[in-house]
Amino acid sequence: MNEEAEKSSNESNILDEKYYDVKQVAKVVDLSEETIRRYIRAGKIKAVRMGRGFRIYESHLNEFIENLPFMGED
Repeated sequence: MNEEAEKSSNESNILDEKYYDVKQVAKVVDLSEETIRRYIRAGKIKAVRMGRGFRIYESHLNEFIENLPFMGED
């Protein structure tokens, strides 16, 4: 598969992917909505702007969750 076809395939996968708003993500990871917005602005969570808010694709949410530090871990 050439580079353009692969890029097009990845874009169509993202367009079909489920996404969440800031409120939903905050509830899932048990953080405040403002913390989620701060993480988005800092680039810790990948998100896209839709209207006045942000949307986080499921794959990006999973990536963020996988990288969360666990309590008590050194």
